[in-house]
Amino acid sequence: MILKSKKIENTIKENGKKRQKLLHIFKAFLVGGSIGMIGQGLYELYFNVCKLSKDNSLLLVSLTLVFLGVLMTSFCIFDNLAKHGGAGSFIPIVGFANAMTSSAMEGKSEGPIFGVGAKIFSLVGSVFAYGIVATYICGLIYYLFKVVI
Repeated sequence: MILKSKKIENTIKENGKKRQKLLHIFKAFLVGGSIGMIGQGLYELYFNVCKLSKDNSLLLVSLTLVFLGVLMTSFCIFDNLAKHGGAGSFIPIVGFANAMTSSAMEGKSEGPIFGVGAKIFSLVGSVFAYGIVATYICGLIYYLFKVVI
């Protein structure tokens, strides 16, 4: 019995799909880095060419990246990007826009209130909840250190 399970294990190892971790890491770096470069390019455009303030330029960069994420999700481009880019596509703000848009598109058939409105935060609701809790805890720790020190 033990010999048979070892033989099965060896067969699985030999014939199983081999993961190329280094290639996946490189692709994620390229995709995430490209999104970061696009964001930096947008900042330079808004700040230097359009002569907006630093705060307004940063705000417009975020809004533009969210809009591009929504657009790519709507035209099913983001799925291909995520397939090849892995975590590199989900870490930036574009991934957040994708999560909200895909949830909203899923509930579209149920109407604007009970469909889109109810489902838009189904994937990112936990991010908001844990983000608020983490921010509260960090604020408390910061306050305690400031009062004590």
